[in-house]
Amino acid sequence: MRDALKQIGNKERGTYVGVVSRLGYKTGYNGHGKPTFLIINLTDINGNLVADHLWINYTKQFQSLGILATGGEVQFNARVSSYLKGYQGNDSTIRKKHPIQYDYKLEYPSKVRLLTKRKPQSVPETNWEFLQYILEENKDFYLKRAKNSQ
Repeated sequence: MRDALKQIGNKERGTYVGVVSRLGYKTGYNGHGKPTFLIINLTDINGNLVADHLWINYTKQFQSLGILATGGEVQFNARVSSYLKGYQGNDSTIRKKHPIQYDYKLEYPSKVRLLTKRKPQSVPETNWEFLQYILEENKDFYLKRAKNSQ
């Protein structure tokens, strides 16, 4: 599905619109969590579907919009970038299940706008408080994931 992003390439920034599905986080290289959100049905400004879903970093510009509610529609400019995904360790069994391949993402979002009208809820002041909020909002998901990984 991300072939459309591949075709767009990284030469120019584009304008994209998508629907917020849920909040999440990723662990940074230093072990600290970074807030993210899942965006679905991502289209370009002309309404062409470019990805069924993407995880986007919850940057300061997105944080300025407040807590992004499920179902809210956002618009932003960004640049397409490629990255390697898949298992990059030495276990060949895992590597067969999750081979290394290129995928495409959007980065450096700017001109962020919330298209859905709502009363904004402020993002917690510290990164730690924001991550705690995300964990609490998605408690069932993270508990289930932790249980399945044991």
